[in-house]
Amino acid sequence: MSFEDDNKDTNSAKRMKPGSVTGKSVVVLRHNDVTIGKSSVLMPNTIEMAQLKKPLKGQFKRNVEISSEMSELDVKRALIENFPILKHER
Repeated sequence: MSFEDDNKDTNSAKRMKPGSVTGKSVVVLRHNDVTIGKSSVLMPNTIEMAQLKKPLKGQFKRNVEISSEMSELDVKRALIENFPILKHER
C-alpha cells in the first residue's frame, strides 16, 4: 500500500486548509483491478469502476474523514478503519 500525492496542483481552492476535516470519496484499487504495462498502470474503465463502487465489493466509501494535519500513519489508520479489505495489506 503506497500513499504518494501525485497532485501537484497549486490551485488553493482545491487544497485543504490547515486544520480542516474533509469527507472524501475513496475507491480502493487492488492489484487485479488495474492493468500493469511495461511503463504504465492503466486504470479501470468507467464500467469497471462502477462495478468496484458497488456496496458488496467494499472498495468504495463516501465521506471518509481526512484532515490536512493527519500524518501518513493517521491516514493509513483511517483507511484501514473504513476498508476492512486493507487490514492485511502492508
